[in-house]
Amino acid sequence: MRLFRVLPMLLITGLLLSACSLTESPSQKIYTLAEKSASKEKDFNQVQKPLVDAEEKEQAIYNQLVTLDKNNVKQTAKLSDQAVQSVENRGRLLKKEKKSIDNAYNTFKQAVPEINKIKDVKLKNKAKQMADTMKARYKDYQILHNEYSEALKDDRKLYELFKDKNLKIETLQTQLEKVNNHYKAISKDKETFNKATKIFNQQKKTFYDAADINNKK
Repeated sequence: MRLFRVLPMLLITGLLLSACSLTESPSQKIYTLAEKSASKEKDFNQVQKPLVDAEEKEQAIYNQLVTLDKNNVKQTAKLSDQAVQSVENRGRLLKKEKKSIDNAYNTFKQAVPEINKIKDVKLKNKAKQMADTMKARYKDYQILHNEYSEALKDDRKLYELFKDKNLKIETLQTQLEKVNNHYKAISKDKETFNKATKIFNQQKKTFYDAADINNKK
């Protein structure tokens, strides 16, 4: 029976950041807050590689666990503990990631009232599209975060099962299926989030160009 553990080996992309100093018209206030929001995602971007590295490390440990002689209790317990520690580390990274995303979104929301102050209808619509995408992106992240949080819980249960001397293959398979279902969903959630990020960055550039912000740097 195959006991293959699925992992979504895909980095999540953050917002693009540029910098300039402008006087504060509504469009320029939106620009300032959008760039400040992007800067808030610095921690988010920094945890992506450590998260993927931890996932790869756990996969290697898991592969050792499923091939290890079940009578080797001491080594099994050692590997199980290492995997659990890695799960806890990913949990800490996930909290840092979420805090960064939350701060970025709350910063960007401050720009929303400025949109209605824009007199140019076409420019206002571009700003609204950008704000709508950011809102959708934030919701996409919440879905991703919740799924990943549940995956961590089930990963921990999976690793701790190996300490059970009377562990049945059916029990392990059932728990593994739960874990794999999480990571299959996470892979799709990451793609959705990354797509929203790409669209937002494109819309942001379009808005900056239409507002002639890039020419004022």
